[in-house]
Amino acid sequence: MIYEFNNLKEITLVRHGRTEQNEAVEKANNGDTSLFTEAYRNRPAGNHRLTDDGIIQAKATGELLRKFCDTKKFNGFFVSPYIRALETAYYLGLGENKRWSYDNFLKERDNGVFDYLSKEEIEMHFKKDLDRAASNPIFSRSPNGESMADVELRLRAFLQEVDKHGYFSNIIIVVHSRVMWTLRMIFENLRAEEIGASSVGGRN
Repeated sequence: MIYEFNNLKEITLVRHGRTEQNEAVEKANNGDTSLFTEAYRNRPAGNHRLTDDGIIQAKATGELLRKFCDTKKFNGFFVSPYIRALETAYYLGLGENKRWSYDNFLKERDNGVFDYLSKEEIEMHFKKDLDRAASNPIFSRSPNGESMADVELRLRAFLQEVDKHGYFSNIIIVVHSRVMWTLRMIFENLRAEEIGASSVGGRN
């Protein structure tokens, strides 16, 4: 691991389960934009909830963690403040005595106006932004959104603060796919070319 800590020994990352947004975007990509209702477009990006499949996935992930990890070793439980991540943390079922701490630095990358538009609408109205993102995926931003470099800065601040605390040595973090990819960039010193364009785009 390129990134070195003083106190942290192990970090377990869990991505939230399937969400309402994932379902809406998947259908829209296949030509069905019926879920892109006015209510959907006006909903804050952090308020999308898990679908029934997402709940099943979260419970299954909890079972896998208990089977393959010594979950009793976890002494730090951190989660994104977005509802889909909070619900996933709950359904992992790691014990009622576990106190999850949400941290705003762990929220998903803000995709700006792209979070409220279908892929077809984005390609129609923001082609220049898409071209810019393709040529400079780490530093480009969608309108009113964040770049991956912005996300990296807040994640580094989070890691430094947790490590500095001194108490935490084995932590579990429930977050989002682009946050996980950014953490890999930090831990493994990866470049954009090494993680692929699909990892810096998308909505999760």
